[in-house]
Amino acid sequence: NLELSDVPDDADYDLYLYDSNLNLLDWSEFTGNSGENVSWASGCLSPGDDGGVFYVRVTRWSGWSCSDTYRLDASNEG
Repeated sequence: NLELSDVPDDADYDLYLYDSNLNLLDWSEFTGNSGENVSWASGCLSPGDDGGVFYVRVTRWSGWSCSDTYRLDASNEG
């Protein structure tokens, strides 16, 4: 599971999850500075032959500053 939080007030970021072949598995594109969440299940093109390698992408839809920060948490509940 991935959770993007503490997005700055004037920003809108989106969250994407890819497998080791860069195939998009899941995404979250809520509006405004609300948090983003992505969840995946182990039967869903995830851990197995590739050893559980994933790539995470956080993109800016609007707003940003060099000093702005956000929080990204990842967990494996499997």
